[in-house]
Amino acid sequence: MGYFGKCVFVAVILLCFFGGAATLYGKENTTQEKAGVPEIEKMSPNWGTSGMGFELTIHGKNLQHLQEIQFAPPIGIEVNNPPTVNPKGTVATVNITIMGYAPLGARMVTAVGPSGSSSAEPSSANIFKVAFAHIH
Repeated sequence: MGYFGKCVFVAVILLCFFGGAATLYGKENTTQEKAGVPEIEKMSPNWGTSGMGFELTIHGKNLQHLQEIQFAPPIGIEVNNPPTVNPKGTVATVNITIMGYAPLGARMVTAVGPSGSSSAEPSSANIFKVAFAHIH
């Protein structure tokens, strides 16, 4: 191995060693720097009736960059505006309309942000119910 080959070999070794150290100890830990995946902890109200328009309030974590709120199945539920989120990223609000043709029953609510979507596992925190409207 000539002089040039030895220099390249040493440079590669140094690059691997110090490059790896920079990855381990430097600013490579991006999970704390980026906003996390949204979490829904509670909704209010968690039910509504057909023909009803209201403001849905979602309490949770990592909501600061929320892009949209989705209902599944979406039939008969309209989200009328993008989410408005408090500075701490813990409360989001959207205006909802439940149309007259909305089927009764449970809907999964999902908060969608650039880091992903909130859990798709049904829980008391992310289930919204369309109930029968009592007419007197």
